[in-house]
Parts: sequence; C-alpha cells; structure tokens
Amino acid sequence: MFYNPAQILTTLICCLFATMAAAADHSIHIEWGYTPPSEPSLSGYNLYQEGTLACSTRNPERTAMDCQVSLEKDTTNFTLTATFSDGSESPHSTPFPFTIADDAVAAGDTPSTTETSTSDTTETAQTVTSDSSGSSATSATDTYTSTTTSSTLGANNVSFAIEIGEVEVNHNWKRVELEHSFTNPVIIAGPPSYNGNAPGVIRLRNIDSTGFEIQFAEWDYLDGYHATETVSYLAVEKGHHTVDGTTIEAGSLTGTTSFKTTSFQTTFSNTPIVMTTIASINEPETIAGRIRNVSSSGFQYYFTEQEANANTHTKETVNYLAWEEGNGLIDAINVEASYTANAITHDWEYVDFQNTTEQLPFLFADLQTTNGSDVSATRMRNPTETRFQVKVEEEQSKDSEVNHTTEVIGYLIFTSGAQR
Repeated sequence: MFYNPAQILTTLICCLFATMAAAADHSIHIEWGYTPPSEPSLSGYNLYQEGTLACSTRNPERTAMDCQVSLEKDTTNFTLTATFSDGSESPHSTPFPFTIADDAVAAGDTPSTTETSTSDTTETAQTVTSDSSGSSATSATDTYTSTTTSSTLGANNVSFAIEIGEVEVNHNWKRVELEHSFTNPVIIAGPPSYNGNAPGVIRLRNIDSTGFEIQFAEWDYLDGYHATETVSYLAVEKGHHTVDGTTIEAGSLTGTTSFKTTSFQTTFSNTPIVMTTIASINEPETIAGRIRNVSSSGFQYYFTEQEANANTHTKETVNYLAWEEGNGLIDAINVEASYTANAITHDWEYVDFQNTTEQLPFLFADLQTTNGSDVSATRMRNPTETRFQVKVEEEQSKDSEVNHTTEVIGYLIFTSGAQR
C-alpha cells in the first residue's frame, strides 16, 4: 500500500469571525485537492490541530469543510489526512500555519492578505496561500457581518426591544449574545443561505434573556457535517405590539407531529406574515415545521422528522412571529413584509423587493402553506439590494425525488439605510 503525502494539499484556510461564547473560538473553512489510491477505498478526511484531531468528514466526495476550533495561540499548525475503508489513514499533509493578528487573517507559508472594510458592520478578508511544494490556492473571499441593526421601541406605554442581526453557523452549536436587554425574548432565525447543498434546517436551544444557541441541522440520513451558512436572526420581546402603525405578535407554541391551531392574542386587521423557528431540542432527530391556514386570527402548525422515520417525536417549543403585511418604519429600521404568489417550488425562483435599498437586507422567509406534504424546508441564496432567490427543499431519506408543488412564501426584510 502506498500513500503520497504530497497528494493532499490544503489550498485554503480562512477564519470567519463570529460572535461566539469564547473569544478564542473560531470557525475555519478548509478546501483541498486529493487523488486517492485505487485500493483501499477512500472513506473521508481528518483535520488535525497541533497533532490533535479537530474535526472530520466521513464523506469521501468532499473537498471542503468547516470546523469549529479553539485557537489558544497566535499561530496554530493544521494538517490534513485521508481515511480509508480498511481503517487506515494517510500520512499527515505538510503543516499549514494559521495566524490571527488583530483582525487580519493569514494562512500558509507565504500568504498575501488584504482586508477591506465595506461598511461599519462588515469585514471582508481575502487570502491567497502557497504550500512548500509551490502549489498556490486560488483566491477566495469570505464575508461576515457581525453587527446587528437594533432599536428599543415604545408601544402603548409598554417598552419592548427588537434586535436584528446576522450570524455564521454550521453543524456545531454556537452561542449568540444579544446586545440589548430582554425579559422574555422570542428568537426567529432563517432561512439559511446555500453555501452547502445538503438539506437541513436551523435549530435553536438554550434561549434566555441574554442570548441563544443556534445550529444548522442536516437531516439524519446525512453525515451531519455542514458548510458555514449565513443566517439572519431577530429577537423581540414576547407579546402583541403595535408601534408606528405596525402590528407585531411574538410568541411560542408547543409543536407536535400533527397540525394544531395557534390563536393570536389579538386579531390582526389583515392576514399577517408568519415566521416560525424550532426553539428546543427535546429529541435529537432533525425536524422541520410547516404552516397552513394563516388568517387574521391565527394559524396551524406541525413538524415532522425525515420521511424514512416513523411519524413520532416528542413535543418541542416553537417560536413564532406574526408581522402585519406592508412597508414601513420601526424607529429607524425599514421593514417590508410581503408574500410571494402561490408559485414557489423545488426550483430556484427570484423574489423582487417592492423597495430597493442601499445595503444588503436582513432577510427572513418561511412557507405559509402546506400544499405539498413531503418533508421540506425553505432555502435562500443570492440576496441583493433588490431581490433574492428561494426554493422549497425536500429531503431524500426515503427516495431521491425532490419535486414539490407550488407553495406561498412569506418574507420580511429589514434595513437601516435609505430606501431607493
């Protein structure tokens, strides 16, 4: 048996700065190229940090992965190995030093790094790396927006807070600390971006007055490792609020595997847009929620595990946000709340905003109908100042067919810049 260590080349390591529980915790993205031997068959890859296993993938088709690591030193060495079906492992690749100095990102023996501030809230890092054999990576750009758009508002002599932000998440649980004070916050998050094409959903847990934990959960038939996705989140004080002419209700319900009706505390003047996020993990199996029969007085909700599983799951806490349809201002925050036509399927569709903005919006979207019963969730990609793409994403635990009938998507967009 012959393994050539030079065959494994780590072509890119970059750090995506994020709000985490500890300042030393970071998410790193690794890409590689590898030509495996004919025998034994390739079974996956391991990433080592200073000789200790940091994370791994059991998918031999992968050429990239994201890992959550704790960086205790300014410079840390990483190596990559291949694993095989007979239980063996290749020699380690040439070590690649990963250096963090202030806000800069550096990787490789002779990196060339530039960092450009695109706004007060966005950092863009571009890194080109070379290994000792002279092989160079193609350049790549990773952008992370860590600052929130937030406001403390008063309504009918009852003060409540709204905080809207964006976070990078993968399969690891991540703690997000809220910047404003809440008593009983309701957290809504998603849909995730589409950096990794494996289907899954956003899950929350351990919500308290200061923050929450968030994760991208792939369906159980998959390997569970997922690329870093961008997710918008919104925190709002629980209750029914009217502010600046806009009616909002934030609450929670007990979700089950059969449709149950949730009634709003106060009836809306028109049918609102409803967003939901599963906010507990009483059982580890991945679940996706569905909404139907949204009206001015309430909606129906249920969740389900993947199709290959029995339709059983213990009760979970589900957060919901109902937002009056229309455009307006909440303090200094521009808001657009609207629906698509009954036309969103398994194919990517563009949704155009009614108003364009000068900055990328914080974006939320959720299915408002259950016209198709197959287990599915909402995915989003390519947001701009004028539009985004959305689709209904089915899972494939039982069969490979992913065609989905037309559904209605409700969406919310928030910006703090001027509208055009």
